[in-house]
Amino acid sequence: VGMSCYQWNLERSLFLARQIKRHIPCTIVVGGPEITPDNRFLLRHRDFDMGVVGEGEEVWKLLLQSFPQIPDIQGLILPKENGQWHFTGHSLYHPSLKHWHSPFLCEALDSQLKGVLWLETVHGCMYHCAY
Repeated sequence: VGMSCYQWNLERSLFLARQIKRHIPCTIVVGGPEITPDNRFLLRHRDFDMGVVGEGEEVWKLLLQSFPQIPDIQGLILPKENGQWHFTGHSLYHPSLKHWHSPFLCEALDSQLKGVLWLETVHGCMYHCAY
């Protein structure tokens, strides 16, 4: 299960992850701008199995291709046996979004309620913030 975490939904996402894991044996992967190796709030929780730091498209692809193994790549927050977290280092990969096709333009997404489709299209920060 992959979850995108932002400031407004991090606590909710961790709650949801805890509930999902209570009922379904699964792996929870969190990503998004709140997933950083120095986020003390995040690192106090064990409700997720790994975190993706930085751009996640290619990392997510690698995680899915290697599942259930965890690939030896940078950009992950992984659990250690002692209850702490281990950060594998900042990824040097900065992907181009040119090869990712729009799910709307490819007709992979249909219109929803009354012909309205809500689609979040922000990727990164317009002020070039690093996360």
